[in-house]
Amino acid sequence: MSELSQLTIELPDESATMLVASRLADAIALAGQSGTLPLTIFLSGDLGAGKTTFVRGVLRALGYEGRVKSPTYALVEVYAVSSLNLYHF
Repeated sequence: MSELSQLTIELPDESATMLVASRLADAIALAGQSGTLPLTIFLSGDLGAGKTTFVRGVLRALGYEGRVKSPTYALVEVYAVSSLNLYHF
C-alpha cells in the first residue's frame, strides 16, 4: 500500500481550475491504462470553493458529456466514463 500524500493548490479562476483538472484527467486515464487503479482523490474546501467545478473539468476531459451535479444533497454521484467508474462524494 502506498503512503498518502497531500497537495494544496489555490487557483485564480475557473479556467485555471479546468486546466489543472484536465491534467489530472490525463493522469487518471494513464493509471487506468496501466492497471494502477483504484485511485482515490480527496478534494476539500468550503461550500462554493470549486470542488464540483474541478470534478466537472476532470469528467469533461475524460469524455463525459452529461450533467455533473454536486453531491451536496446526495450521498454520492456516480459517473461511468470509458472503462472507469468515478464516484463523487
